Amino acid sequence: MVKIMPLAAACVLGAAAMTASSPSFAKRGNPITVMGPSSVEVRSERVSYRDLNLADSYGAKRLVYRVRGAIGRVCPDDGVGPINELNGCRTYAWDGAQAQIDLAVRRAQQIATNGFTSIAPVAIVIATRP
Repeated sequence: MVKIMPLAAACVLGAAAMTASSPSFAKRGNPITVMGPSSVEVRSERVSYRDLNLADSYGAKRLVYRVRGAIGRVCPDDGVGPINELNGCRTYAWDGAQAQIDLAVRRAQQIATNGFTSIAPVAIVIATRP
């Protein structure tokens, strides 16, 4: 599922969460001002790999296919915008996803080899730039 949220709404939610977790800030009554164009949308999608064995090449390839599909959904080719915007969106999404994929694979390989890992679990989230 692709989530679309205007940037201003995302900032308001983030600021509200920070305020709720910081009682001293809330007590002072400091106002929170969020500025930005409300028409900017950030699309994101979480890619699950819990059913894959990333320690073998088949599982890692399946994850890449899933990421490719998620990128196609968060950066859809609707034929409306310029092709350079579509390519920019996909490049940004791949750049963000590649590090997450690499870390998840490395973690799985460490667990397979050693029985443990020092790498924290990785959530793969594909997102567009704001």
